[in-house]
Amino acid sequence: MVDYIADLHIHSKYSGGCSKNLDIEQLTYYAALKGVAILATGDFTYNKWLSELKTKLIFEEDAGIYVFEKDNLKVYFILQAEVNTVADNEKGEGKRIHHIILAPTFEVVNQINDVLSSYGNLESDARPTLKIPIPEFIEVLKEIDDLIEIIPAHIFTPWYGLLGSFNGYDHIRDCYGEKLSEIHCLETGLSADPSYIHAISWLDNYSIISCSDLHSFYPHRLGREATVFNLKKPSYKEIIEAIRLNDERLKMTIEFRPEEGKYNYDGCRPDHHKNREDFYSHPSATDKIKNCPICKRKITRGVLSRVIQLSDRPIGFKRENSKPFKYLLPLTEIIAYTYNIASPWSSKVIEVYKKLVEVYNSEYNLLLAENLDCSQLKQYVDEQLALNICAVKEGKFYFDPPGHDGVYGKLKIGFREETVENKKENKNIGQKRLTDY
Repeated sequence: MVDYIADLHIHSKYSGGCSKNLDIEQLTYYAALKGVAILATGDFTYNKWLSELKTKLIFEEDAGIYVFEKDNLKVYFILQAEVNTVADNEKGEGKRIHHIILAPTFEVVNQINDVLSSYGNLESDARPTLKIPIPEFIEVLKEIDDLIEIIPAHIFTPWYGLLGSFNGYDHIRDCYGEKLSEIHCLETGLSADPSYIHAISWLDNYSIISCSDLHSFYPHRLGREATVFNLKKPSYKEIIEAIRLNDERLKMTIEFRPEEGKYNYDGCRPDHHKNREDFYSHPSATDKIKNCPICKRKITRGVLSRVIQLSDRPIGFKRENSKPFKYLLPLTEIIAYTYNIASPWSSKVIEVYKKLVEVYNSEYNLLLAENLDCSQLKQYVDEQLALNICAVKEGKFYFDPPGHDGVYGKLKIGFREETVENKKENKNIGQKRLTDY
């Protein structure tokens, strides 16, 4: 049995806001640098991208999975798309929920696209919008092939998550109804981690994956969150079985700290304000007001707020038979932070990053090494960077301010300074107080 790091939710160059150079060759090159062995294709509902996939991916019959090989690099690919399902609930409210679809073969994908084209224009966007009741969406896909896997994407994200604060449902059964048994797995999203799911007892029966939802191939995006499978060899069927059974083959997840994600805290982004002033707050403070004290807009209630609202356990509760997870940072973010460089893919960052990858064979070989010797690292990089990498591996990093309303959290490496106030309520660290306005 071998550990394989997988990233099962990505996008292509045809999705909005994505790099126009995002192709299979670039994905393969950077997946190898990152240490990601199994990668989703993204966007198989979009015909131009699907045509490229068909010309470049080779199906390994014995493993039942696609591969791409070039220049001595080999990455396994799983056919994947994300769709925006729109359906009215019993109150006539339109709910927009994003779903990940995994499929075993191009033949199955062709049938999926043929069926889904009846519910929306698949060529209007690489993440198409489908006007369809969600139980019907499940049914029409499962009639094609039972090996199709449907996973609610980034389940707590405010607008498009299954349980999001602005658009989501208050219970998973309200979304899937009689087809609830066909849902086996939940994706955390960048602003949540498995502990958020564990805090809600009625989500106990679902396995958990974490993925990048990347829009560019660079290693601070690709595999920034990932799922580790322990397999005899990569196999689509075995991966789906591991997800459905939540057995030992689904080993662990690699996570952002939720505060790094763009929708963790409540807030109102700076570009809503003439003076570019920021506002963010912990849910306990947001509960006291209705609107942003700067611009009077409705505050975007983040993932943490929604989890607190839905939870029947404390965040940090560990459910029975839960899988481990590890907080990490992309190596390029650590390098950029150390040298006070704005871009995590500047020439200086690239130079240091590739030097370390050459020594350790991949980014994850370095960051997941169990017995990394900090003094050994100093042979290849300066002392401060070596210390920062070791600090991240030990979990000594945080984000202040935390991510909110589409703004990533601001990284700090080291221990968080304790104050009288945050000792009293650690969750309120970094928020702008209502008395400031």
